[in-house]
Order: sequence, then structure tokens, then C-alpha cells
Amino acid sequence: MEDKKLEIAKDRLILKKSASEMGDNWDVFKGMKKSENPEYIFVDNIKKRHIAKKIYDRKNQTSYFIEYADNLLKFYNDLYEKYLLQTNKKLCKQLKWINGIYDSAICCAYCGVSEKVLNGLYKSDFKTKRGRGEWFEIDRMNAKGESNVYTKKNMVLCCYFCNNHKSDVISVVDMRKYFGQKMFEFLMAKYQQVIKH
Repeated sequence: MEDKKLEIAKDRLILKKSASEMGDNWDVFKGMKKSENPEYIFVDNIKKRHIAKKIYDRKNQTSYFIEYADNLLKFYNDLYEKYLLQTNKKLCKQLKWINGIYDSAICCAYCGVSEKVLNGLYKSDFKTKRGRGEWFEIDRMNAKGESNVYTKKNMVLCCYFCNNHKSDVISVVDMRKYFGQKMFEFLMAKYQQVIKH
């Protein structure tokens, strides 16, 4: 069936150009004018080109996936580095209300709640319908315009509640200034209710 399609394509092309002109311009027609079986040469040249393209595509695909894997690993390492920097000790200057509450727990970048508190709330069924809320989520600090990308400088880890509340409208400064402490107090009050029962 493929050979028949190629033969029809060849016939249509030959109607538009002379075989000699095509032989000079396109390698798929090379050898046709000298051969006793020009159709075979044409089909064979097309097959060779197709196979060469598949090999080329596979090489490109492999290099694409290697590059993708490298980028993914870099992204993970950047994220992990951010995670380790989000301790109580490092964040307490920006989030004054968490000072002295935890030792060196990893905290939400906006409200300062710890993963331990989130886990406790989640296990008590304090979660979304989609099951979010147990772990930190990645947030772009600036989610507008060209800054709307996940880069090392532009991403932090935060609780679901802050991530959802901040959206892409509230700045980092405003999120911490107007909502961070209130969100922290709300989540801690909920957590206190959980551990009492």
C-alpha cells in the first residue's frame, strides 16, 4: 500500500517537472533517469530518507529527554534547597509571630505553619475535596507577566491554605503583612482542637 501511494505521488510530481530537472534538484529522484526501473529507485530513495529521518528524530528525541531530565533534576535540587531554607530560624524575621514556636521545623513561607501541623489537620479530615492540604505546595511568588515561571528565585513552598488564598493577585509582602499571621493563628487554633480530642 505504501509503495502504491509513493508511486502515485511520483507520477503526480513527474507530471509537473521533467525527470531530469527533478533529478538535479531532489535526491529522491537521483538515479531514476539512468535506471531501467525508475519507480524502484524513487521508492527506495523515499524509504532511505524516511529511515534517516526516523533515526534523526530518535536522536533528537533522546537529546530532548536528556535535557528534560537534567532540567527536572535541577528544578528538584533548587526546590529542595528552598525547602531546607524555610526553617523557623530563617523565616522568623519576616514572620515574627512564629518566633520561638518551633525549633527548626520547615515552615510555610507565608504564614509559618509547620508540616507537622498540616499533617495533623489533614488526618483529622481538615482537607479539601480533592485531598489537598497535607503537604506544602510550590508557589510562584510573583505570578504575573514574564515573572510567571517556576525559577529558584521565584518559588517557595507554602501550605495549601496560603497558596489558595494568595492566588496570583496578592503580593508576597501583602500576603505576609495582612494575612500571614491570621492564617497561622487560624490553623494553630484548629490544630489545638484536634490534639485535645
